[in-house]
Amino acid sequence: MMGESLAVIVLTTVEGQRVGVPLGMQGLSDLHEVTREALRMLRAKDGDSVL
Repeated sequence: MMGESLAVIVLTTVEGQRVGVPLGMQGLSDLHEVTREALRMLRAKDGDSVL
């Protein structure tokens, strides 16, 4: 979910409960960058091309 100045990331715990974590726009942007880099590194380890 995303508003004008706040995003809420909804995560599912190992027990199956859903938890909302509020993030500011900068935190959301940082999370996006970290996630993108982590996926890029995982692809590189599998021998796939990295863009």
